[in-house]
Amino acid sequence: MKRIILHIFTTVLLVLPFTAAQSQELDCQVNVSSSQVQAADKEIFTELQKSINEFLNNRKWTNRKFGVEERIECSMAIIIEKEAGPNMYNATLRVQSRRPVFNTSYSTPILNYKDTKFDFEYVKHQNLNFDINSFQSNLTSVLAYYAYLIIGLDFDSFSPLGGTPYLMNAQTIVANAQSSEFKGWKSFEDKNNRYWMVEDLLNRSLKSLREGIYLYHRQGLDQMAEEMEKGRQNVLKALMKFKEASRQKSFLHILDILVNAKKDEVINIFKKAPPMDKPKAVSVLKELDPTNSGDYENILKNN
Repeated sequence: MKRIILHIFTTVLLVLPFTAAQSQELDCQVNVSSSQVQAADKEIFTELQKSINEFLNNRKWTNRKFGVEERIECSMAIIIEKEAGPNMYNATLRVQSRRPVFNTSYSTPILNYKDTKFDFEYVKHQNLNFDINSFQSNLTSVLAYYAYLIIGLDFDSFSPLGGTPYLMNAQTIVANAQSSEFKGWKSFEDKNNRYWMVEDLLNRSLKSLREGIYLYHRQGLDQMAEEMEKGRQNVLKALMKFKEASRQKSFLHILDILVNAKKDEVINIFKKAPPMDKPKAVSVLKELDPTNSGDYENILKNN
């Protein structure tokens, strides 16, 4: 898998010739749904979808070299809920990302999040401009924030704390948005917004959270095709890392998001575990995700 090499041996890639076709980082499927609004000109949403698609997929978000086959698979679905005023829209944004698992045809989900605080202004034929050093519009700031979050988590899954530069870019976007009137950017609004997601990821006292992301994916899932039990034990160790982070801070929204994305996957992993390992996995998962305790009980049932 070339992206593993890309992320882990970055210093080598800087000096070796790169012969594969170079590409942008994201392979993002974009969908804009406007069925809930009665706009006079529906073409504006078709144009908006096209513009967002180009904004996300044609822009270089990092200085790294990506081959076409190495692009990060993700999707953004925007549901326009209301026309709040002239050229102003209330919307919900569903963001998903995944990454391939070594030596398999399987892709594991990393991010699966519904952002309900997504209001923006858009005028037909408007250029989607973005500058990392300033807040130009809520539309492009939110899109860029999630682009960097996706890239940061993806890099974290391939190398320890490898996504730090991109998570810091997301944090810069948050800082630039503090003077705006749009929701989702400020620490005092609530504990489950864009501010706290990246703040907690970069919090040094919660480093075990990101260590767990690497352990889960690179040392866990990527090992399972060749060494099933070793990989499964590392997944369990990753869950213990997540538990360590959760005990450092009582409410970790980003951890809830990551664990929720893995729920079905981790149940399948431990359903096939040795009987002696199942109770420990179930105990940790119930502590991390008490809402779905009943689902994790299925691990203990006979296959």
